[in-house]
Amino acid sequence: MLTIRPAKPADAKQIAKILMVIFDQMGITELPPADLEHRVAQSFTAPAFLGEIAETLVAETNGIVVGVAFSYHADQETAVGAHWDEAFTDVSLRLHPGSETLPGEWYLELLATAEATRGQGVGAKLLAATKKLAKERDAETLALNVDLTNPRSEKLYRRQGYQAAGEMVILGHRYRHLELKLD
Repeated sequence: MLTIRPAKPADAKQIAKILMVIFDQMGITELPPADLEHRVAQSFTAPAFLGEIAETLVAETNGIVVGVAFSYHADQETAVGAHWDEAFTDVSLRLHPGSETLPGEWYLELLATAEATRGQGVGAKLLAATKKLAKERDAETLALNVDLTNPRSEKLYRRQGYQAAGEMVILGHRYRHLELKLD
């Protein structure tokens, strides 16, 4: 049975492993993959990404994390960027070098599922849980960026009612900024 719940520090290694697909797609080559994965895991053991400034939800089945949704209010973007930077102070890598949000929105920065569960609705359930979380935080808009080379993901978001709100360049990649008005 699939359960969506807030992440705990003990989930950090599983979260990082799942998120590596995103970092691979972004072409991050400044660090060996194992080092990058370790640093990402460290970021998800701290309170900052576990409710203090951002929210991390996980999809779990039989005690195994099979999906991750990482989101926050746009007002927290600078603090989120600073927390990411703490894991990379000794190298020249910045995972969050500029703004990815628009004012006032609840922003879904990362959504990924384990390869074995793709196409099984895990992403859609995490998206629905993030929408609920954003509403609970009195957000009027839920937003995200989808890589222009990833039409499959964009299709998922469009089916959920997201509309284009512009384009952004993040770490050299072009993204479509999508927004969902919350009622």
